Amino acid sequence: MKYEIVMSFLMAFLFVGLVSAGTSESTIKTEQEHAALPMGSDKVIAQIAKDAKLIILEQKLKEALPLLAEGGIVLDKNVISEDLSSKSLYFGIGLCTTKEMSVGLPFDFLGLVATAEAIRRTLGFGKIIQLIADSHAKTNHFVSDSEVEKKAQALKELSLKIAKNLGLEGKYEIILASEIDSTPEYKKIEKDIPHDDSPDYAKKEWTDMEYLARHYNTCLKVSWMMPLKKGQTHTSDEVYFDNGFKSRFNRPYSFIYNRAALTFDPARLNVCPYSSASGEKRVYLALDQVVGGEKRFYVATDQDAQAKLTEFMAVKHKAKDKALAQLETIANFVHRIFGVGLSEGSLGDRVNSIIKAVLR
Repeated sequence: MKYEIVMSFLMAFLFVGLVSAGTSESTIKTEQEHAALPMGSDKVIAQIAKDAKLIILEQKLKEALPLLAEGGIVLDKNVISEDLSSKSLYFGIGLCTTKEMSVGLPFDFLGLVATAEAIRRTLGFGKIIQLIADSHAKTNHFVSDSEVEKKAQALKELSLKIAKNLGLEGKYEIILASEIDSTPEYKKIEKDIPHDDSPDYAKKEWTDMEYLARHYNTCLKVSWMMPLKKGQTHTSDEVYFDNGFKSRFNRPYSFIYNRAALTFDPARLNVCPYSSASGEKRVYLALDQVVGGEKRFYVATDQDAQAKLTEFMAVKHKAKDKALAQLETIANFVHRIFGVGLSEGSLGDRVNSIIKAVLR
């Protein structure tokens, strides 16, 4: 009788969770898994309880993450059911676009940091790891290795300043890929990836994930995804890399995806949140500049966000409204999570206040 009571309670709990959370990739699997377990087994109760917890956490994440992409929660129940206080989540940022070195750090980067911190608080992770993919950039051969190294160091210093000003000291660590990829273990992981036509950049990213899991206790990656039209596949966002990792490594891992960043240019609307191509119409935290005849990287920008928004909005196209709305979402999100910047005033003034706060 006790078993039947517990089963009835858990099944009702799970049903309510399924209805309220919707049908995600994670929750759809639960019914199939329950059917495979023998009735009367303690494993059934444990499995249902684990699934119920998963559904509740998914719902909490949906409420906490305003930049979440559609279908952007892919949780592994074996990971999420653990105590995560000794675990880390991570996200990586590159120094390149698909065709050139990034020209700066967009304001959208703060949306990625806010997402990581909101996940950390919601799921109880101990730390956030930010990986800067400097070694990966060298495989593209856009510029000299020495320029990549200078650019990476400048980005690390800027990221450290931003993390400190957001109050993340002690729970946020920044690593250059070049600081780990010379170790024998990293090289062995990379070498053991089956030889195929995958680009070197992708193989390095898969190696990063496995190495960080082993040495930094990472088990969740914060990523981003492009919107797809019918018949399209993910080839230019993090979903491509994450799917490649899952197919090559037998490791429980969770993924949460933000929407792509938006520019005010209808010809190039959906873009990466942490890198930028020349000429993109975006608000920046920092830009590469020539100072005294010398090229300097990720120099804090003195641009007026209000003036830039006025300029961008003067051009007539529908896409600008979406870009403006997403910029406002990021500004509100960053203010809510970290308490920085103005809570009232024009969007341009609020964005300016956040930029000033994180770069002080």
